[in-house]
Amino acid sequence: MRLFVLLLFLVDLSYSAQFVAVLETLTDGEAGVSSSALRYLTDELRKQALNALPTSAGFSVMTRENIQAMLPPGKTLEECAGECMVETGRNLNADFVAQARVGKVGSRLALTVELYETRSAKLVASFTERCAGIDDLIDKVSQQSPVLFGTVRGGAPNSNPNPNPNPNPDQVGTNVTVEFSDGPAVVLFDGGVACSNKERCTKELSPGQHAVAVSRDSYRDSSFAITVPMGSNRYRLALVSKAGVLTLRANDSEGSAVTGQVIVDGRNLGNTPWSGAVPVTASKIVVRADGYVDAEVSDRPDEGKKIAITIILKNRPDYRQKLTGNGASPGPEAVQISGDLAQWEDLVDRCKGRQDERCAGALRSLGFLQYQLEEKTNSSHQKSLDYFLKFIKVYPRNPNMPKVLNQAADILASVGESEKANRLRLKLIEDWPNDVLVPKIKQDLGK
Repeated sequence: MRLFVLLLFLVDLSYSAQFVAVLETLTDGEAGVSSSALRYLTDELRKQALNALPTSAGFSVMTRENIQAMLPPGKTLEECAGECMVETGRNLNADFVAQARVGKVGSRLALTVELYETRSAKLVASFTERCAGIDDLIDKVSQQSPVLFGTVRGGAPNSNPNPNPNPNPDQVGTNVTVEFSDGPAVVLFDGGVACSNKERCTKELSPGQHAVAVSRDSYRDSSFAITVPMGSNRYRLALVSKAGVLTLRANDSEGSAVTGQVIVDGRNLGNTPWSGAVPVTASKIVVRADGYVDAEVSDRPDEGKKIAITIILKNRPDYRQKLTGNGASPGPEAVQISGDLAQWEDLVDRCKGRQDERCAGALRSLGFLQYQLEEKTNSSHQKSLDYFLKFIKVYPRNPNMPKVLNQAADILASVGESEKANRLRLKLIEDWPNDVLVPKIKQDLGK
């Protein structure tokens, strides 16, 4: 009897950075490590993540400021330190989350660093070391972190470059299917073209190792090995766009330098003056600065080439009115939050017609950031409420729903809509009876 096994290689061929969050280093208090030393360890771990997972490879390592801005209102990084790593990573809309812990074993310090994938809650990699002191801790983080973060590069679980070129053709075959999530590509099995420019490719392979290669215009070729039959039936391979180097500067109409965000396909890659890798497939590059009209960059660097561009930004006369609602001068924190909001607004706009986990996280993050901006500028909460109500309607079973329901109820209660607020609170109790918010809500409703 012939055995048929379906292997789905879900290949994301679009340029979409994977977000990596490095949380603050924890300690049990007995290690005697100062808060400044813990902060330095976190910075070193984040630096190693940046080195191992560059933007050119399709990754975006979140800064401490990015993480703080994404936390729920009133939360601090320190308050989130004791929460579950994976849950915190999901709240930050990160794809991977890493954290170091320092304890004490005997007379020596014990260091543990873990890296999780937030979607599956799977431990991707970790390392544990015994250290003599603070300097030794820092050295171990520097030495071991490149290997730790290197595990998330590539995507093919079996990357043996020398598969068996002559599998036995007389043994029972297996049906292998390669399916693409974004447009057609060319697929080769064992050096022969199996499918050309198709979104779904199926080929029967005999047991043994086989070489698989995937190719698409404007993307780097990818090759890996599979063993038939496999112990797993699902793998995900991300192709990285070919890239060139773009240098951007921004000036105002009088020629003075302006600091603005460089946003590539909705991802904030840094501030001007900026230089970095840009995919040749990038559909939209924007320079965004507070008080100025967004400027779109039309030129793209060819693969392996460099170009430098200076953008002249135009003043936006309605800036203060739009940001504060009353024409007052915005504070620096409000300006920072406004810049972070722009990134999530772009991502939510790109999610039209889609309802996946990343889009849900973007809409939730947009709501909470908008709420923070409204609090900083003493503005109406109507806009953030609209985001929360949309989230409630579109993602009714999302695990972050209790926080959104509670925040929306608080806003409604603050403007005298007690009946609507209580309906949302009762919905939270009914749909999420085991959530940590429920006891207090019941108590408040009882009063």
